[in-house]
Formats: sequence, structure tokens, C-alpha cells
Amino acid sequence: MVQKGSQTIECDVKSCKHNSQSDCMCVLSGIKVSPKKDCHSTCSDESLCASYECRNC
Repeated sequence: MVQKGSQTIECDVKSCKHNSQSDCMCVLSGIKVSPKKDCHSTCSDESLCASYECRNC
């Protein structure tokens, strides 16, 4: 699905400061997705959210 405009970003990473823990949604208007270094699994674990910031750091 390709969508621009009013998108939602679901996120289950509770340690990220951008995660609204009450509804598991990212509060950012957009995120950057980057590949993991030296990972070529062709599965979803090959990418990560580069907008992640630790909630308690």
C-alpha cells in the first residue's frame, strides 16, 4: 500500500519516546526506515526505524 497524506504509523516499540503507549501509535508525522548493517535476510528483520529515540535515555 502506498499512501501519502494522512498516514498513521503503528508502533509496538514501547521504549521509543515517540510511541504513544496508550494506543501503540507513533506520534511523528513521518519516520525514516533504514536497512540493518550486514543483514540481507529478505525478511522484515532487515529494516529498522531510524527515527527511534530511547524514551528513558
